[in-house]
Amino acid sequence: MSRRYLIVFAAITSLVVLALGSFNWFMNPHGLFRSPVIDGLNVMKPKMGFYERQLKAYQASRLKPGALVLGNSRSDVGLDPMHPGWSAEPAYNLGLGQASAYTVYRYFLHADSFRQLEQVVIGIDFEMFRPGILEDPADQNLALAVDGNGKRNPNFFGLLLFQALTSADAFLNAVEVFQTNLKARGTVEADNYVPAIGVNGMMRPDSFGLSSYKTRHGMFLASLGAFVNIWWAPLEEYRGFLRADTEPGAIYFRKFLAAAYERGVDLRMVISPTHAYLNEALAAAGLWGAMERWKRMVVRINEEEAARANSEPFPVWDFSGYNRITTEMVPKTRNQPNDMSGYWDISHFRKGVGDQMLDRVFAVSEESRAGFGVLLTGVNLEDHLASIRRKRVSYREANPELVTEIEARMQGLLTE
Repeated sequence: MSRRYLIVFAAITSLVVLALGSFNWFMNPHGLFRSPVIDGLNVMKPKMGFYERQLKAYQASRLKPGALVLGNSRSDVGLDPMHPGWSAEPAYNLGLGQASAYTVYRYFLHADSFRQLEQVVIGIDFEMFRPGILEDPADQNLALAVDGNGKRNPNFFGLLLFQALTSADAFLNAVEVFQTNLKARGTVEADNYVPAIGVNGMMRPDSFGLSSYKTRHGMFLASLGAFVNIWWAPLEEYRGFLRADTEPGAIYFRKFLAAAYERGVDLRMVISPTHAYLNEALAAAGLWGAMERWKRMVVRINEEEAARANSEPFPVWDFSGYNRITTEMVPKTRNQPNDMSGYWDISHFRKGVGDQMLDRVFAVSEESRAGFGVLLTGVNLEDHLASIRRKRVSYREANPELVTEIEARMQGLLTE
C-alpha cells in the first residue's frame, strides 16, 4: 500500500472515529458527559443503570466528594447523601449493585485518590462477603484511578474516554437512546425525566420490576430463588464460610478498615435491614450460623484494626433482625407501587427507612437515639444475637402459616 493510500486511510479512519465519538458524546448513553440535553433526542437513557461502575468512577473524579455512601444496591437505593447528618461536602452515593467487600475497597481507594475522604457510611450485609464473589484485580486495574495498593493508574482517564466515546457498546447504546427518545417524543421531557442514577449517585429503585408480580407477597417469595441460586451459592461453601480470615471477603474488609483508620476517616457501618421473610429463608437454607459468624467477624476485625491504629473502633450499627421495620406486613392484595412503606422488595429498603438509619447513625435528634438499630461491640454482641433469636421465635409464633409457606418454598428450591 502506497504512502498516499495510507494517508487517505488514516484520514478516513480519523473522521469515522471523530464522528462516532461526537455521536456518542451527544447521545451520552451512560450519563458521563455534560452534553446538551434536547427533548425528543437524548433525554431518556435506557442503558444508563447498566454502566453504574463506569459512571460513578468518573463522578468521583469530577465531584471529588468529601463524604461517601458505600455498599451494594441496598445502600445504592436507600442511603441518601443529601441527609442533613452529613458534615462533609459534597456527599455522594458510591453504592454499587452487587458490590463485594473487594469492590468497596477498590472504589474507596479510587475516590480517596482525588480528595482525602472525611466521612463515610458503608452499608454492609452477609451477601457482600459470599465465597467466590471476588473479582479478578486485573479486570479493574485499568478501570479505576489507583490499583489495590493505592498506586496511580495513568491509563484511567484515557480508558474511560475510549470506552465512553468509541466502544461498540457505547455506540449501540447511543443508537438505542436515539430510538427510544424518538418513540417517546412529546411525552417525556428533560424537566420531568428521572434518570436511573441521580446526580447524587442514588439509584432509581423502579428498576426492580414491581409490576411483573401480582402481589408483593408473591414477589417476595419469587425472589428467594435468586438468593438460593446466586447470592447464597454454592450453599455448602456458604454454610461453612468465614470460619477463618482467609476468605477473600474478610481479607478485603480488613484492608478497607485498615485504610480508613490510617487516613483518619469518620467511618460508620450499618448492617442492612432486610425483611423478616429473608431471615426465615436464610435460616431454612441452613445459613443462620454462618450469618452470626459473619457479624462476629465484622465486630472482631473492626476492633482489631482499631487497636492496631491506636484508635476507637468505628461504630457498627445493626438494623437487621426482627424489629418494627423488618417485620412490616407484606400485602397479599394486588401489587401497588406504594403498598409497603419500608421496602421495594425483600432486601431493598426505601429511602424513608434509610433516613431513619442515618438519623440514628448521625444522632441528628434526641428522638433518633431511641430509634431502631443497635450499636454493636465485642461486649454486647452475644447478647444481641441471642435477642434476635428470641424475637425470631416470637415472629414465628405470630405468623405460623407464613413461616410454613416460606419454608415450603425454600424446600422446593433446595431440592430442585
